[in-house]
Amino acid sequence: IDLTLAVPIYLTGAVVLSYKQWQRVGFSKVTPMLISSTLISHIALAAVVSFIVCAMQSSIRAKLESDDALSLLKAFREVFRGICDGNLVLDPQNYKIVGDATSLE
Repeated sequence: IDLTLAVPIYLTGAVVLSYKQWQRVGFSKVTPMLISSTLISHIALAAVVSFIVCAMQSSIRAKLESDDALSLLKAFREVFRGICDGNLVLDPQNYKIVGDATSLE
């Protein structure tokens, strides 16, 4: 998820919802107070969405840059080498491990 995708989608939805709400109330009854409260609430929610997206991106970035990601990558390589070397055989019918699975440990 990127801000260039999340914020425009949210703002488009906010415009549609605001239009439908004002249509239901009646455009003649829409006051400047209603318009300003709608704008403030949608701006606040857009800020929350932006904060959540930034927090998720920084969390993912931190996990990828940590040593845990490196050890996970090394473990994946070992499992992949075991599969490529024929240490692990999968049943083609149900894709379950046939025989000894100690190479995965």
